[in-house]
Amino acid sequence: MHLDTQNADLANCYKPWGRCLAVMDMNIYNVYGEQMQTYFQHYGLDLKIHKTMIGEKAKSMDTLLSIVDSMNDFGIIRKVGICICLCVDLEIDEVFRSPSSSSAVVL
Repeated sequence: MHLDTQNADLANCYKPWGRCLAVMDMNIYNVYGEQMQTYFQHYGLDLKIHKTMIGEKAKSMDTLLSIVDSMNDFGIIRKVGICICLCVDLEIDEVFRSPSSSSAVVL
């Protein structure tokens, strides 16, 4: 995740919309949530974070529907281009350690 305020690459992805919905695993939020909020605020972009659990027990229809509810509340409709940031933690000790790591995904 590129959260250095000197690097506008990530912010530039969201500028056309002026906002971002981030779906984040709680572990990632606890480590990077504040830094992410600071980054988006620096670029004047509205950030809404939907925090969720990603473990096997949390993989349920209720979890999916809670994410869909956040998307609806955010005003995402299928006919408008969207930009969603998805941040999940698969192995917290591997997050952001290697460019080839798939532990964190930013769309």
